[in-house]
Amino acid sequence: HLGRRLADDPALALVHWDDTALVYVRRSAVDTRWIVAHAARAYHPERGASGSPEAVLAELDRAAREAPAAARPRTAAARYLAGLGRLEEAWNQAQAALHLAPRLAPVLLTAFDIALARHDLATATGLAARARRAEPAGVAPRLALARLALVRGDPAGAEAAVAAAIGTGEAQRAITRHPDPALADAWAFTARRRQAGNDAPGAADAWRRAGNVRYDLGAPAAALDCYRAAAALAPADARLHHNAGSALLALGRLADARNALRRACALDPRHADSLVALGVVEYRLGSTAGARAAWQHALALDPRAEDARRYLEAADRGTPIEPVR
Repeated sequence: HLGRRLADDPALALVHWDDTALVYVRRSAVDTRWIVAHAARAYHPERGASGSPEAVLAELDRAAREAPAAARPRTAAARYLAGLGRLEEAWNQAQAALHLAPRLAPVLLTAFDIALARHDLATATGLAARARRAEPAGVAPRLALARLALVRGDPAGAEAAVAAAIGTGEAQRAITRHPDPALADAWAFTARRRQAGNDAPGAADAWRRAGNVRYDLGAPAAALDCYRAAAALAPADARLHHNAGSALLALGRLADARNALRRACALDPRHADSLVALGVVEYRLGSTAGARAAWQHALALDPRAEDARRYLEAADRGTPIEPVR
């Protein structure tokens, strides 16, 4: 039961699993690339699998055999099969996972997704209700209710459910500073709804918020997709180009990051944070003079820009500069 509670905590990442131990690290304290490289295969077997669908499925089956009491390998197989459109096989895997963990919300929600794809609304309704009971303070069960309402032709019910999901998720985020991954999905759901209703500003803001959550979760590539979707709707919003530049910097795409941050500075010449980030990029590209000019400009605009002051001191010492978030 402790292992299941830890597995459901979005602030933690499982990096080792065997018959005697579960080893978790706090995401905020460890580099994301290290976490991905060390993710436990028995609990995240899809991350270690590659090649043809049959090769991936063979890896998932290996993980299930090595951890016969763990629902996660079967849940991963169910999701993978569903992505291939092999819904009956996916449903069988989901049923096996439910047998092992009948009250675990991620397992229930995987089965919910597949039931919805099979157009089995009665089963999906029951699974969503069970997930809500299993995780009464969770974002994902509320988002499932929103999706269900939309399928039933109840847009008002969908709006209410996703608003509740976002409210819950943002409240948790304010307290713990570790967002629920489903919060990003809830904002993306809202963005698509706003976009479908021709509300470009509302959709851009929702995509930006989805990107911020994904960035905070250590997924800069996914965040970048959201920021770009937002910028396509609001190309004159300097914040979106700043955020895209920060994500590109986190991905190591320095030339692209410089272009995005220069665009942010052109749109809002008084945005000190963009200048600070641009200075980091220039420094990493070998332009110490350009970096110093950016940080000095940031301090002239905002004397409280402590990151700029700290980076200038680091540049004087010739020490490495860490990316700004």
